[in-house]
Amino acid sequence: MNAPDNPPRPSAGMGLRASAGSTTGAAGDGEAAYAQEWYIALAKEIVSAERAVRSGRETDFMLEHTSKMVYERFNNLEKGLMSNGVPRPERR
Repeated sequence: MNAPDNPPRPSAGMGLRASAGSTTGAAGDGEAAYAQEWYIALAKEIVSAERAVRSGRETDFMLEHTSKMVYERFNNLEKGLMSNGVPRPERR
């Protein structure tokens, strides 16, 4: 993959929230702790891609892969599912 003229950046189109804290209600206690890790993983890939572009190197597939993973997980949480898309177990 060649270095793009405009490196990818997070945007509203990616469906990412402004902060990990805003996902706590949708995620519940169990998955909310992981949301912060998802954002950190995505931030690392954005920085890596930015560095590659600035140095004239090619970017790898990880930014696209990580962006898709984070988007899918938050999309599932917004639908009321667990982050992996499985329905939440009923509480007793």
